Order: sequence, then C-alpha cells, then structure tokens
Amino acid sequence: MVELTCTNTDEAGRECARAVVPSSPVSMCQMHILLAAHFAMEMGGFGTGIVAAGGKKSGARLKYGRPSVVYYVQQDTRIKIGTTTDLPTRMQSIPHDALLAVEPGGNALERNRHREFAEFRVNGEWFEGSHRLLSHVSQTRRKYGEPMRAWEQVARHAAAKILDTGQIRIL
Repeated sequence: MVELTCTNTDEAGRECARAVVPSSPVSMCQMHILLAAHFAMEMGGFGTGIVAAGGKKSGARLKYGRPSVVYYVQQDTRIKIGTTTDLPTRMQSIPHDALLAVEPGGNALERNRHREFAEFRVNGEWFEGSHRLLSHVSQTRRKYGEPMRAWEQVARHAAAKILDTGQIRIL
C-alpha cells in the first residue's frame, strides 16, 4: 500500500510531504487541514464542507482555537516579545535580524513575559537585550528547539487534538 503525502507547499515552494490524514478526501496532512479549517471558518464557512461535531456548519471558532506561540526576535540590541498564530507570516511582516526562540502560549503568556521583563522595556513590545532576558531566550530555545520546527510541532499538536476530539470532520 502506498502512503500518500501532503501536496501543500511551504513559503519556499517545498512540498510538505507529511502523511495525509487517512480519511481525508484531499491530500492534506493534519496541520494543513487545521489551517484550512480555520481559514474557512474565519471567512464565514463559505460552503466549505467543514462541519462542527453534530453535523452543523459553523462559522464559530473551534474549541481549541488556532495554535499560538510567544516569539522572541532580535533587531540590533533589542528583543521583541510577541505572539502569533501564524509564525511564518508574522516573521515576514516585522523587521528583525533573527528569530531567536518560540514557546507555546498566547496572549496571557505574552503579558506575563512583558511583566517579567518590564524593567528592560524600550517601547511597546521591544526590550533591551539584557543578560536576564537573553538567558531566558536561550533556555527557551534549548527547551523547545529551533523556532520554526517548534512552531510546526505546536501546529501539529493542535491539529491532532482537534481531529482526535472529533470537533471537525471533512465531508
């Protein structure tokens, strides 16, 4: 039996090549099904064939929401602490020299990090690259690994959780 692989591409044009969800009528992996479902729901569920559990089409957000991470980027000597549900797109939209680390979490964790490093705040979400902040970033990277791979792991985990709970199904 031949195992099908996801035919979606990343921003560099490389094929995803993750395993296709066995019951899926389209050649998509769990992560891309999750992203497509969220996109469709955010666009109003325009006849997508994506339904919530119970069989009702829904424009409502899924219980588990989109996967999000708190990210740390560096520009010159400053570090930005932000959050996003789409790391690749976010990295294209903000000026930075390097993506240093990510950790799973959303707005609450971001607020906690802003409070934790408040004494180093320069402006908004930008902080001086103090020894304490850089130490935290280094520990975060050691714990979660290379940032883009860590983001993919968070997205895969969220997709698996949604598919396993039966919150959505693809018609």
